[in-house]
Amino acid sequence: MIPLRFPLAVLLLGLSVLALRNRSEGSDCAPTTITERALLNVGHAAGHYRTEHEGRCPTTIGLLRARRYLISEPMDGWRGALQLRCRALVIEVRSAGRDGMLGTEDDFRSWTF
Repeated sequence: MIPLRFPLAVLLLGLSVLALRNRSEGSDCAPTTITERALLNVGHAAGHYRTEHEGRCPTTIGLLRARRYLISEPMDGWRGALQLRCRALVIEVRSAGRDGMLGTEDDFRSWTF
């Protein structure tokens, strides 16, 4: 006869393997959070720049770094560069998302007015 501890140990091992598998499949959450925070940081930095420069919009993220509005080169959660675009009163910050290509469904965007 098999002691009760053996099936219980197998059951617990199986449950922990399933939990680890589900956690790794859902690991896309961290890059998404990193990307959202990076977009917000760049948007805030560009807004501060505009406030301090008579409404002019920064032309590049590099300018924001050179003028010390940003400490480091912002990257999205997949280590891709962010894009900054200004149109009239709108500052748009974009990430190409997981696939690394702008203009696809997985892009992230943030607007500051």
